[in-house]
Amino acid sequence: MKANLFKSGINYSIKNPWQTLLSIIGIMLGVAVVISIDIANQSAYKAFELSMESVSGKATHQIISNPPGLADSLFRIIKTEQYIPKAAPVIEKFVGYKGDIPRTFTLIGIDPFHEAPFRDYTADFRAIGGFDIAAFLTKKGAVVMSEFTARSLNINPGENFLVESDGKPKELFLLATIKTDNEKQAKIIENLLICDISNAQDIAESQGFISRIDLILDDSFDFENLEAILPESARLQKSDTRSETGKQMTESFRINLTAMSLLALIVGMFLIYNTMTFSVVRRQKLIGLLRSIGVTRKEVFQLIIFEALAVGFIGTALGIAAGIFLGTGIINLVTKTINDMYFVLQVQEISITPFSIFKGFALGISATLISAYKPASDATKVAPRTVLIRSQSESDIVVKFKKYLIYAVIFGFAGFLILLLDSKNIYFSYLGIAPIILAFALVTPAFLVVSMKLLSPFMKRLFGSIGKMAARGISTQLSRTTIAVAALSISVSAAIGVGTMVSSFRHTVVEWLNMRLKADIYASVPTMVSRFNDGAFDYEIADRVSQIDGVKGMNLYREYQINHEGNIKHILAARVQNFNYETFKDNEVPNNILWDKFNTKEGVFVSESYSFKNSTKIGDSIDLPTNFGLKRLAVIGIFIDYSSDIGLIMMELSTYRRYYNDSLLSGLAVFVKDKSQIDRIMDEIRIAAGEDLNFIVRSNRLLIDSSVEIFDRTFLITNVLQLLAIVVAFIGILSALMALQLEKARELGVLRAIGMIPAQLWKMVILQTGLMGLIAGILALPLGNILAYILIHIINRRSFGWSIDFYFIPEYAFQGVLVAIFAAVLAGIYPAYKMSKSSPAIALREE
Repeated sequence: MKANLFKSGINYSIKNPWQTLLSIIGIMLGVAVVISIDIANQSAYKAFELSMESVSGKATHQIISNPPGLADSLFRIIKTEQYIPKAAPVIEKFVGYKGDIPRTFTLIGIDPFHEAPFRDYTADFRAIGGFDIAAFLTKKGAVVMSEFTARSLNINPGENFLVESDGKPKELFLLATIKTDNEKQAKIIENLLICDISNAQDIAESQGFISRIDLILDDSFDFENLEAILPESARLQKSDTRSETGKQMTESFRINLTAMSLLALIVGMFLIYNTMTFSVVRRQKLIGLLRSIGVTRKEVFQLIIFEALAVGFIGTALGIAAGIFLGTGIINLVTKTINDMYFVLQVQEISITPFSIFKGFALGISATLISAYKPASDATKVAPRTVLIRSQSESDIVVKFKKYLIYAVIFGFAGFLILLLDSKNIYFSYLGIAPIILAFALVTPAFLVVSMKLLSPFMKRLFGSIGKMAARGISTQLSRTTIAVAALSISVSAAIGVGTMVSSFRHTVVEWLNMRLKADIYASVPTMVSRFNDGAFDYEIADRVSQIDGVKGMNLYREYQINHEGNIKHILAARVQNFNYETFKDNEVPNNILWDKFNTKEGVFVSESYSFKNSTKIGDSIDLPTNFGLKRLAVIGIFIDYSSDIGLIMMELSTYRRYYNDSLLSGLAVFVKDKSQIDRIMDEIRIAAGEDLNFIVRSNRLLIDSSVEIFDRTFLITNVLQLLAIVVAFIGILSALMALQLEKARELGVLRAIGMIPAQLWKMVILQTGLMGLIAGILALPLGNILAYILIHIINRRSFGWSIDFYFIPEYAFQGVLVAIFAAVLAGIYPAYKMSKSSPAIALREE
């Protein structure tokens, strides 16, 4: 019996290929989006791990320091006084290759005589005539790179090439290349330039200093004794601390991407539900007959679940393949965002893990089973006689209106209750959105009936009896139209919600930039990370700029990041002449008094995101590792800042120099006396910087425009995910309309037989789909703005610690309704064509 039942299920799918295919495509797209984001995240994470391994090697611990670094004499003390056999000095610096294919390299300065236990680069050095260790140690600018990289850049051993370090051009000499048969090792060295430590000091202009000392120590080592001899500016940390810090920095970004990707899968679940419900309704007579001749409820349930699993399995398998393909494009967007916001990252290949494949299958099959459970259950709960009644599914929905509305209130209340709980857990916050979305889905049937009652008279007045039939057809086929409208409204609401959130964020950031960037000209050297101005130049340049005719004043800045116990401390040191550009938060003291305290070195300001993430309030103290040990500084103000979600600690420039012995600058903000002279002064600033320095000089307007461009680039991936979710919903509408075409074949046959011409049928279907799109758009407006409010004031706040003003965007509401109508009408074209071409005689023929 079971074999015959399953065979009948397969035959049904074969006879209804379009319906089955649309369901497969829906689940495929949902899974593909999730897999592509997971692959992009995993690939970025894998590339980050490889980059950490390339510079850390087998080191278990590292001695690090604040600027300007460790004195290289410390290494000799470590080797001689501590008798640590496995210790190696390292200089690490990002440099930019300026050839035909621009690229960022990590320059690694090593001591080849101490390097072997950590990184086995030297074992694979190859060059014409063999590797010349003497030239490696003594030739100016001599470096070694991967053979694959050298070949891709068309650089041969024995040739010179240019890189840029802190805006200054440096000529390097390719002494040798590294070739290895080990695939992992080849990936590790792909983005490295390796040189002797003295050459690295020349390139980085850090003579007498090194970046760190790598150590291999076991658990029995006397760590306290080692820490006792370190200078106050130095710290001992585990080598994996840096890697863990990188993961923490990008955690919120990765979680939010994953949550956004699940939206398409949720919409796909509505599609599966719609398809399986339709398959049950289409075979009511057959199921009733089967139940009458002894087929049990359990066997009917298993039949529907088996069909759903078949569709889900095929859709999931195709979704995984599509996700791998889609991931190649998504990864570029993810990598660019990480480079703009967090740290330098280069992803050379896609990383596909077994866990990602398993996750895709688990999500796809789980979504299918959840979606198919209710249709399968509904097919078993009624008696054989009732199943034979064609109108039962529609009457069930009408009877359950009140119950659905009660459930909607319960789910909505539960969702808001979850969101109101004081938690910084982002997953928990997204969990609260799901019941709210479900609540709106449960309201859909009642809203459809009420809307169609109100619209029917207008439709009849405007379009005659065809218009009234189109409106009534929606409310009399709720088992089909409800799910299609709900799926489309959820997709459009997500587009409205995310679009409103991004626009509100953009509006807030632009206002903040206009308020903060009050200077006329801004100057700095190139940086590898857009949001972190870590480039450095000599203070003498600021002196020369101050002497330029027409310069009224300057603000001076120095940015630096310190890794302390696995946490990044992002320091912004400033000497500010114009005090009106910061907006302070929750401060009872007037701004001028705060600035007076700041300039008299009484304390520091922290950004809003730092305050939120570290639970720091005004009057609290923060501990900072300095060159003179740990110093406790009072927090005297909290300011609004959107440049870093890590958070900023702002201190007066002289305070920073006193604690860190760093006389370099990262940027200048120049005020001019006569704005008509800005172009001339910008040219003179470039001349003051010197020909050898790539000094980026920008006007106020250009800096604001470039900052907004980075912002827009950051949210480009969000727009892609929105579009994919709407595509899935479009398929849902198409699927529902095709179901209506098949289900109403006899009714339409009667209409055609009594005189309805194909043009009138076209008109009815298009009007019906347009109305479904209109209702979906109207439903999406409140849900979309609720989602936007949640994203802005809860998700964003808990993810990044920023306060963003909510802006209602009328054009998004208007566009949302138009998109819903357009998608629905577009989806109705093929069913309308099929209906208009069908023969009345065939449609009226009984099976």
